[in-house]
Amino acid sequence: KKVSPTGLTSDEIIGITLKKAGNDYEIKKTTVWNLESPKKGEIANEDMNTSLSKLSSITGDDLVVDESALAGVDPNPFELRVDYKSKEGIPKSYTLLSAGFDKKLNAYYVRKNNEPSIYKLSEYSIKSILEFKPETLVKK
Repeated sequence: KKVSPTGLTSDEIIGITLKKAGNDYEIKKTTVWNLESPKKGEIANEDMNTSLSKLSSITGDDLVVDESALAGVDPNPFELRVDYKSKEGIPKSYTLLSAGFDKKLNAYYVRKNNEPSIYKLSEYSIKSILEFKPETLVKK
């Protein structure tokens, strides 16, 4: 049920890109974290810590075997891409694509890397990343 790659740590993450209606952002790490869009600027490491720890430890509550379970869910489209460097320094990434949101269960359904499996995630595990507003954290 682990969605983020096994063994991934916050320190290995080097980029986050979210494409979601009303909240798009792209953040890259060189020596510091930089917001690339919607505007440009540096973000303090401590302001990134919560999001990074969540991105490195996303776990699904369940695997959805029967896609008919998604029949009544809101589309709520988003695409979240996390770039990281492996222990060997090789650039890698994983992508989560929304398959829907269930208001009754407060659950997001996502596909990882376009694989057929669908993971059910509790709202707690991903909502703060989807609602993250890095432009409010850019250093003046």
